[in-house]
Amino acid sequence: MENPQKSDRKYVVFFIVIVTLVLVVIIGGSTFWVIHQIKTPLNPYGTMITFTVEKGEDVIKIGKSLGKDEIASNWICFAIYTWFKRGASSLQAGEYELGPQMNIPEIVEKITHGEIKSPEKRITIIEGWMNKEIARYLEEEGLVKADEFLGLVDNPNSNRAIEQYSNREYNFLEDNPGDVSLQGYLFPDTYRVYRDASTQDIVEKMLDNFDRKLDQDLRTEIVSQKKTIFEIVTMASLLEKEAKTYEDKRIIAGIFYKRIKANSPLQSCASVEYILGTKKRILSIQDTKVKSPYNTYLYKGLPPSSICNPGLNSIKAAIYPKTTPYWYFLSTKDDGTIIYSKTAEEHNLNKTKYLYR
Repeated sequence: MENPQKSDRKYVVFFIVIVTLVLVVIIGGSTFWVIHQIKTPLNPYGTMITFTVEKGEDVIKIGKSLGKDEIASNWICFAIYTWFKRGASSLQAGEYELGPQMNIPEIVEKITHGEIKSPEKRITIIEGWMNKEIARYLEEEGLVKADEFLGLVDNPNSNRAIEQYSNREYNFLEDNPGDVSLQGYLFPDTYRVYRDASTQDIVEKMLDNFDRKLDQDLRTEIVSQKKTIFEIVTMASLLEKEAKTYEDKRIIAGIFYKRIKANSPLQSCASVEYILGTKKRILSIQDTKVKSPYNTYLYKGLPPSSICNPGLNSIKAAIYPKTTPYWYFLSTKDDGTIIYSKTAEEHNLNKTKYLYR
């Protein structure tokens, strides 16, 4: 008769063998599946697309984005392969030409070696930025040095310099006094520029855009009003800083033009904030007395030049002001709501109600 203990050991050995075989099959199958996923393109006949790796993205986020864009079949396999190749720390931000006909090793090779799709870079110039803000942004984006950019656009002779070295003619600069900068004409928009573009190239791209956006209908309207493009751009720069919506900008433009006609100071808070270099919820009496030709509390009419680079809505508002019975306005600053008044007394009451609380 067989020893019960020996029989039990046989069952244990048999169980271990079975479990081992199952694990081998599972691990082997999983390994085969992972290798297959890694080496096999998602779609050999797929088309290439532009895939963007943002600065600071980790391997998991990039893998999930590849899956979302139907470039790689499985983000886990992408992560495993990248970690195995020790490439997780070498992934480089940029835009790449990738497609589902590429396998994961080919994708990782491109992203870790920075084989960027294009020598171009996308930049966005925000409405209301001053020249110095654009300069700082371009330097942060690694395109040009800030002082080099300002050296061109803030140079009183910059418009002549640009026309001298350019094949283009910027007729909209003809009524520019010539002793002011290009602030106001560097059109806010999203651009694609070459990564090795010069300051001149970038400035010309912005001026070309201004030239297109200020179409012939707008220019004809400016002439019919017996105004100059320079005056419109300067007015638009104030409107850009004073209000957010197109409707508010049109109303404020009507108020400003009415004050100019009445030989009254514009009293634009935006012009004082431009001098001070900071936004303030409430200007003090001392602020409104600061000595500067840009202080529209002290000096009547428009400031000597633009205080920022306005967007198209501000330019159109300066061309198409809205006539209203209002003479005064103030911004609550909290949400940009504009409160209008017909009289100085009403305006003072509104200041107490909305500002001094």
